[in-house]
Amino acid sequence: MKLIVLFMLICSTLPASNSTSEHKELYDQIRNGILKAKSEKQVFHFASVANFDWDELYILRSYTRLKSFSKETGIDTKPIQYCGIELFDHYNVIAFVKNKQIITYIEYSIANGDFTVDQVINTFSKEDATFNITETKVGIPNQKNAIVFYPKG
Repeated sequence: MKLIVLFMLICSTLPASNSTSEHKELYDQIRNGILKAKSEKQVFHFASVANFDWDELYILRSYTRLKSFSKETGIDTKPIQYCGIELFDHYNVIAFVKNKQIITYIEYSIANGDFTVDQVINTFSKEDATFNITETKVGIPNQKNAIVFYPKG
């Protein structure tokens, strides 16, 4: 029990996006692309900011079990094994995949927007990784509106 509490304490101090500059740059590109699409009342296309070779996008919601994800998709989860998605609920993992291999990923804070998707594990082809952006009122006084992403289509 003490180990679990210690692990959670250590993980809660980690940033909401990966610490490498590559991941931070991708996080910033996605965040800025979303803000631009929102301000222009446009849809957001992941392909417009993810300028590398990938063919599928996976959005893993809070508490996704990586073992189940790997079994269901056939994708090795070693690149995301320490991300903490199984334990935490304040972000989604967005994994870019090429030929069933995770190329890169980010941990996208739900404070910056939450993906409203049907499943715990969601997959989109590069062409279909497009989202409508809406802002909804939160039922908590003095709380800013929530940004929500809905798959287009």
